[in-house]
Amino acid sequence: MLGIGPDWCHVEMTAPPYMEGYMMTRYLRSADGTPMSKLVDRDIDAKQPLPTDVPGVQHTAIWPLAHGPNDYVVYNPRPQDRLHLRERPDTSAPSLGKYYTGVHVEVLSRQNGWAKVRIGNLNGYMMDEYLRPPDAGANPIGAMPIFEVQNPNRAQNLHLRQHPSLEARSLGLYNNDTRVIQMGFSGDWSHVITLGDGRMGFMLTKYLSPVR
Repeated sequence: MLGIGPDWCHVEMTAPPYMEGYMMTRYLRSADGTPMSKLVDRDIDAKQPLPTDVPGVQHTAIWPLAHGPNDYVVYNPRPQDRLHLRERPDTSAPSLGKYYTGVHVEVLSRQNGWAKVRIGNLNGYMMDEYLRPPDAGANPIGAMPIFEVQNPNRAQNLHLRQHPSLEARSLGLYNNDTRVIQMGFSGDWSHVITLGDGRMGFMLTKYLSPVR
């Protein structure tokens, strides 16, 4: 399973000829017999649905950047799950965002089942059991959805912000049809990597459209 949406799943065969394509979600079940349609909105450690302005996952990506010596990879039990980045090492702490399988994080320290991590310039805590080294056997398949910038006013470009705030410093302006990888999301913002120049920052989700 490479990605999952309410109507279609992006899949790859696990035996020869290893073909990749799409199947209708309603006809698929997980290994434990759970209908895939019930797993579309599943999150790790808190079952909160995707925001209504983020359509189902369509085209997905693997990590496009080089990884550092302290990098670990988010590895959810199911590719469609999202792992919370929390303010404190506690499942009741506020969430700073929910991140997909395949996202690389820099591990700063570990304690009591939690890892203090950095994603770009955002620091927080993730449950250690859902992180693993990028070279630990077969790397997890990336489940990060690909989006395109779609600003209703085509004369205006979309800011990539340093932080999820309209007051944050702009890291660049991007025109319509620019493709980005959504690593995670929180509220009105998506934490993204721009595919053209590999910059990491935040964009308003309402101006992003899924690549189908």
